[in-house]
Amino acid sequence: MEQLEEIPYDRIGEGEVYRTTYRVIREVADAYGELVGDGPGEAAPPWVFCSFVPLYDALGGRFDQGTIHLRQRMELFGRVDVGDELDVEVRVAEKYVRKGRNYAVLDVGFLRDGALKCRSTSTFLWGYAAQ
Repeated sequence: MEQLEEIPYDRIGEGEVYRTTYRVIREVADAYGELVGDGPGEAAPPWVFCSFVPLYDALGGRFDQGTIHLRQRMELFGRVDVGDELDVEVRVAEKYVRKGRNYAVLDVGFLRDGALKCRSTSTFLWGYAAQ
């Protein structure tokens, strides 16, 4: 398994946008489907958007060790098929410090041919174990 560079909190800036692509592959769609009791199909299950892979690819590494994923809201806007390659935009929506702890809110948009197919908004307590 590849060792990813840790991305310190100070490296991301509020309002910055990071980009990558994300291909919905059959093995991932089927694995998610099996976990939730869905059979294989051509339409990708919404769970494929729960992966951290696009975030890590866009940011160029993973969050600092000990980062906690506090909450996530997902909105689906259209069908995505297995095999689709999506453009991914990760926007740092908000950064703040509360009680001496670093928080970040990341908006992730999954687009196909310029049309938004899914938006995920997640809040992270960044590097909690190191604080």
